[in-house]
Amino acid sequence: MTSSPLPTAAPHPPAARPAGGGLPARRAVVRWAVRLLRRELRQQLLVIGLLTVAVAAATFGVSATWNLPASSDATFGRADQLIRLPGDDPGASTPGSPPRGPGSARWT
Repeated sequence: MTSSPLPTAAPHPPAARPAGGGLPARRAVVRWAVRLLRRELRQQLLVIGLLTVAVAAATFGVSATWNLPASSDATFGRADQLIRLPGDDPGASTPGSPPRGPGSARWT
């Protein structure tokens, strides 16, 4: 006896689905996001608060520094000693030689 294949019904084409999952997937993602937002609300508020404080402090510091009056120390410094190094005498700059010339300091 020969076996013959059983007749089968024509397969139904699969229902056309959107590539991204459609509305049910979108609804699930929105529910997941809302659940995460509720669960981590305190941490998110803390981070936003700390960022706000940091930006406010930086803004205050920059504006306070910008509005400070000019000081002569910024230009001339606070030095009260003067050392003159003559540039026209090449022998004065050799190591080990004693300082020479007017205004040269004697280091002890």
